[in-house]
Amino acid sequence: MNIKKWLTIGLALGVVANATDAVVQVNLLASYYAAPPFRQDTTLVWLVVGDFVSALVFTWVYLTFAPAAGRGVAGGAKLGLYAGVLVSFPANIFLHLLVRALVDLDRLWHRLVRRARHNRGRDEQTLRTIGESR
Repeated sequence: MNIKKWLTIGLALGVVANATDAVVQVNLLASYYAAPPFRQDTTLVWLVVGDFVSALVFTWVYLTFAPAAGRGVAGGAKLGLYAGVLVSFPANIFLHLLVRALVDLDRLWHRLVRRARHNRGRDEQTLRTIGESR
């Protein structure tokens, strides 16, 4: 593989990815990201670096496997699978940097369990009352 071609395409794609993120994430969706479950302690530097890493990985996959994958639908599907697997790894790192979902889901689950235990007696009494009124 030609390293100069890989770096040129990868860095250009990284610039495009960061510009797209600046328009979409910072301008259009900023208020959405300011609320939970999104993290507020992530620095912008890691997101910029992550876009460049993703772009370089995608470019590497494309330059390496596109000739071997072949033409047509089968070749495109094969290359899509390879690219999806390799690009999803950095994407999952972004999820960790941006979302506190696992922590919030755990808290939500415990809150729901406590509420269900607390309301169990009331719910049974309500069901008996409804059954008696029929």
